[in-house]
Amino acid sequence: MVMGRAIENLWIDSGEDAKFVSTTICSGLHTGAKDMVSFYFMLSGFTMTWGYLNREFGNDEVRWRYWVRRFARFYPDFALSSVLCYFAKQPYFFGCHDYGWWSFASNAASLLMLSAWYRIVPGTGYRNGPVWFIVTLFWLWIFFPYLLAPVKSVFKRSNWHQFVQKFLLLWVISLIPWTFITPENISWIRTPPPPAPIASSPVDLPVTKHDSAVALDHNPTHQLPPAGWPLRCFPPLRLPEFVMGMALALRVSQDRREQLEEGEKGRDAAPAPRHLANYLPIVGTVICSSHYLYKVFTWPDDCSCLPSDFFHCFGWFDVFDTKFSLVHAAMIYSVTTLDVNAALPGGGVSAASVAENVGALGAWIWSFLTWAPFVTVGKWGLPIFLYQATVNTVWQAFLADVGWGIADRCERTPFSLEYAYFYWISHVLVAYLVAWLMDENGPVGQHIHSWVKSITPK
Repeated sequence: MVMGRAIENLWIDSGEDAKFVSTTICSGLHTGAKDMVSFYFMLSGFTMTWGYLNREFGNDEVRWRYWVRRFARFYPDFALSSVLCYFAKQPYFFGCHDYGWWSFASNAASLLMLSAWYRIVPGTGYRNGPVWFIVTLFWLWIFFPYLLAPVKSVFKRSNWHQFVQKFLLLWVISLIPWTFITPENISWIRTPPPPAPIASSPVDLPVTKHDSAVALDHNPTHQLPPAGWPLRCFPPLRLPEFVMGMALALRVSQDRREQLEEGEKGRDAAPAPRHLANYLPIVGTVICSSHYLYKVFTWPDDCSCLPSDFFHCFGWFDVFDTKFSLVHAAMIYSVTTLDVNAALPGGGVSAASVAENVGALGAWIWSFLTWAPFVTVGKWGLPIFLYQATVNTVWQAFLADVGWGIADRCERTPFSLEYAYFYWISHVLVAYLVAWLMDENGPVGQHIHSWVKSITPK
């Protein structure tokens, strides 16, 4: 997703030489971005349930303490990144045009975490694009204490056949909202607007032809949100993915408990799916990668990276954000099964334990995923997600100011293929540098989070 966000900034390219990066590669990353968001909704449901598996939320004080700590964990970065990104995209800083008072009011209101409920209202988009996911996820976190007991009652102590049947029903339910998207409501619905200035970000440039430099006017009287975004942002419609993640956490916990009980009885009666954890991560990766590569190599020539003609460019299959939920579930189940089987009886973890309980291939996959650099970078997930749009805007302006291939970030310029690669990779590296700085253990982030912890009720 970080790679995709960085490459979207190649909207500024107006030539043909860099089209392989600015359109071809970008189309594949953009195709996968929606699926990755769905994956993270499910993963969040898993991690929340796994972390609070034995917590009882029947008490008001317990719920309140949970909400306060959860809010204190993410809101400082959310608020700071939203404010910085909004002002960075104003014309008196690095922006190309003024978005108007309506945009200011909408983005100010988003700081109250309410915007996911009225995304259907014209002009209520975010200047800091990635934060829509956090706002929607925030409400799933709010619902979580009330969901845990019902989900436990439905999935706990189910055998594997019952679990699969219930899980498939959840997946079918998750697909239903996307069936309401049609070619008529997926794209921007607008009356002919007056000539608009060049957009300050790719989100504001949903054009069909890759060489078009026309941006949409952000006057809300000229356009309505496409149907996909109100559905994508509306918290209740993301509940099936979140609950699927919760169900997986209960399943992994039950499998581990049954495995230990059978081990104490001296016989091996562990559930068969545990041994599939050797292969499912690889199978899932091949399935998803094959789909994205197919989309890249069959991408229509008249489509940009961020096209407005969705059905023509993406096709009906990609309308469904939850189409790969079963693949995501298999991968989450497999990787977490490997991780719990790495635990040693006396404490600690070991690849040898994975090999003994699951298999040699599973031990290798576990060792690869738990490689220290991966774990460290993984901890930067929240800051890199929230600050990437701001970083990309400022870095783009910096390249223009120093004259490194861009004369003005508001004027489209033909890029060479080599410069396009530099432009793309440098955005990614700078985004990770800022994520390291703003991480809760980073040089800057630690001071922010230490102060927030000091004022957070215990």
